[in-house]
Amino acid sequence: MDKEMMEFFFKIHNGDFRGGPGSDISTEKAYNIAKKFLGKNISVLDIGAGSGFQTKALKILVDGKIIALDTTEIYLEKIKKEIGVETVNCSMYNLDRSFRHNTFNLIWSEGAIYIMGLANGLKHWKLFLKKGGIISFSHISWIQDNPSMELLDYWEANYPQIRTLDENKKIIDEGGYEIKDYFILPSTDWTENYYDDMADRLKELEKRELSEKEKMVINMHWEEIEIYKKYGEYYGYVFFIISPK
Repeated sequence: MDKEMMEFFFKIHNGDFRGGPGSDISTEKAYNIAKKFLGKNISVLDIGAGSGFQTKALKILVDGKIIALDTTEIYLEKIKKEIGVETVNCSMYNLDRSFRHNTFNLIWSEGAIYIMGLANGLKHWKLFLKKGGIISFSHISWIQDNPSMELLDYWEANYPQIRTLDENKKIIDEGGYEIKDYFILPSTDWTENYYDDMADRLKELEKRELSEKEKMVINMHWEEIEIYKKYGEYYGYVFFIISPK
């Protein structure tokens, strides 16, 4: 996207609703699994925190300190003001710039590891885990076989790295991790907790006079919603709770 399109993207995703599929219920479910393997007074790094919906849920759940990491300052300011946890403006690619190795008991990331790629993200983030630490993250996967050509074409254009659940499990294993548990986010995490709010925002913005590029961004979002309505049973976010072997 060029500058105009990115600025309009952030008018859509201004932090009033989630930046991706998820829910407080799913965050709590994943955390309750992770905490079985953790002690008290833990240190948590929330990577790709976005506007902080999961950070807010974690603050209620966690016995310890949370640091929210992102590169979008408007989100970090929102987190500091509304949630009151420490924030760091840093790329997930360059954690060395802000943190020492072996720093965190729990690394958390909802819907963001795709930015680095699953294998690369897990390789880099492992360095910052304390011994006995946990990484808990959600990541897109094919969850049903034989998707349509329309759906394949959509993902090829938008995220060609999408893999099956079994392929992602293999990447985790080959990265030197043990899967403690995992679960697939329910469809309501996509619809009621994300796309319904997004659709309301799109309708609100469509009342304005829009440039051609802004219309393109609007249409990209409508396409995403429609694809999920048609084919959502074929793909989903899988929440993994893993630890180094």
